[in-house]
Amino acid sequence: MHSPTEELQHLVNVIAASVAIVEQKKNRSGKAKQFRVVAHNELFLRMLGKKNDKPASEVQKNCLLDSLTSTSVSCVFHTYLPRVFSSLEPIEIEQTFELSSESPWWRLFLNPMESMPSQPQRVMIIGIHMSDKHKLQQEVNNANSRYSSLIDAAFDAIITMDDKQNIQFFNHAAENIFGYSADEVIGKSITKLMQKKFRPNHSDYIKQFEDSDIQSRDMSSRVMIMAVKKDNTEFPVEITISKILVNGKIEFTAIIRDISNRIAFIEKLQHQVNTDNLTGLYNRNYFDSKLKDIYHQYKRFGHSFCVLMLDLDRFKMVNDSYGHLIGDKVLQKFSKKAQQVLREVDLLARFGGEEFIVLLPNTKLEAAKDVANRIRKCISKQMVLSQNHEPVTFTVSIGVAEIGTDDEPESIIKLADEALYRAKNSGRNRVSD
Repeated sequence: MHSPTEELQHLVNVIAASVAIVEQKKNRSGKAKQFRVVAHNELFLRMLGKKNDKPASEVQKNCLLDSLTSTSVSCVFHTYLPRVFSSLEPIEIEQTFELSSESPWWRLFLNPMESMPSQPQRVMIIGIHMSDKHKLQQEVNNANSRYSSLIDAAFDAIITMDDKQNIQFFNHAAENIFGYSADEVIGKSITKLMQKKFRPNHSDYIKQFEDSDIQSRDMSSRVMIMAVKKDNTEFPVEITISKILVNGKIEFTAIIRDISNRIAFIEKLQHQVNTDNLTGLYNRNYFDSKLKDIYHQYKRFGHSFCVLMLDLDRFKMVNDSYGHLIGDKVLQKFSKKAQQVLREVDLLARFGGEEFIVLLPNTKLEAAKDVANRIRKCISKQMVLSQNHEPVTFTVSIGVAEIGTDDEPESIIKLADEALYRAKNSGRNRVSD
């Protein structure tokens, strides 16, 4: 019975490329990071300029990577390995190693490996000598079963297709991402994994790529598209594709990454940047950007629009009398009720404090005043309960302004603000233009 480490060592020994698998660890001070070699083959030692009479499996087990490399080579690994461990993003580089008699060029692939919860994170280093590139690519794309065992541990989906776009290889990550087993898709068209609207023209795209001089897209040129899972769920992916001639026929290899979590994170950040935390309304930053957009439409097409500036009357008295917690409830109640009066195309935003602002697209002044009065009447009927269960009522004053020929985005806000002060000075709970 072999241990997991011995089985790993056996796998790397039979691969026709320079391979090592490393784990990250901290030194005794707990700060600087070191890399422990879990397994490596003889070709990896040769890449580093080492010569050993014994097999790699019998030499320097579980040693530190620095013990196998020169200072210059060590710097290369210490530059790129921390990035892979921290981001779980593969890195591809071309690097020359200055050895005693020569400086060969190598293409290095640093790939995060899937790991069990109880195992430390590992990175697989694959080195391909550039002079042997075509021979080794042929071996990889022929899906050598021993090499495929390690490909299946890759973080990204790896899919190989023949010249008719039929899937020939589908790794474990691809199964996890798309929800198909390899047996379900081997021999089927790659278009099975893409949106229906792109399927008819996909063969033309592949033909253009096949006839071009481009061999592959670099990682930095990844393209984002929408892919389709087995259950017909659509999700965003990044994809890069390469081609190689195998036994006189073109084969294509796609590396695909599910970026759903990344897109969701970006959308969450955008929401946080554009949203008021208390009321859930858009904030002034978002309002300003939308005001500029609708202003450009007005200049181009002449579609008029209006702005409402709203201010809760005597709001400071609410805070002073009942506390900020009740004041917050008033702001939330106002936001909810005012939003219900507006159309879906209208934009209500918190301008600051107890001030709010509304953008009414394709609206003339009289119609905007009607909207403002509906909001005012609705709000005058609302209340919240204080901590002592007393009813707390509130009203709103509203200023209305319509975009004019000589107005700018800033000036229409100023006009609405001036109208708001006229409403305040007229006794509050008023609408003024």
